[in-house]
Amino acid sequence: MLNFERVKWGGVRLNWLLYCWLDLELFSEEEEEFEVTGEDAAMLNRMTEAIQDCAEHESARQLEKRWKDAFPSSKQERDVTMEIWGYAGLLVQRDTPRKLRGGGNDFNSVAGWQGSDGYSREALEFYFGAFL
Repeated sequence: MLNFERVKWGGVRLNWLLYCWLDLELFSEEEEEFEVTGEDAAMLNRMTEAIQDCAEHESARQLEKRWKDAFPSSKQERDVTMEIWGYAGLLVQRDTPRKLRGGGNDFNSVAGWQGSDGYSREALEFYFGAFL
């Protein structure tokens, strides 16, 4: 079931330790080499620009919609990408007053993120510095 969800939707149980283990285990077995292209770097740039373009009060859901034009993906893939960025410290909630409306939330790691939080330049440099 977990691998089906991983293949079908890019993984949806990012807060389950068993799923994280499966994902990392399968990733470690990949033998295919990859190359970062200019288009990959351009996508990263579009993603960070979309974050910067968010209004102070916009939530992760609005960012997901902005990312629709930043890189080819489904809504579920963008949701997972945001969760990964949240867990990796790229999208983090700062100690500023929240301007969010109440209600349910589809997210875990970015549930309280809002546009005024932006992204962590330090984390971006750590993970993607060679491609900036």
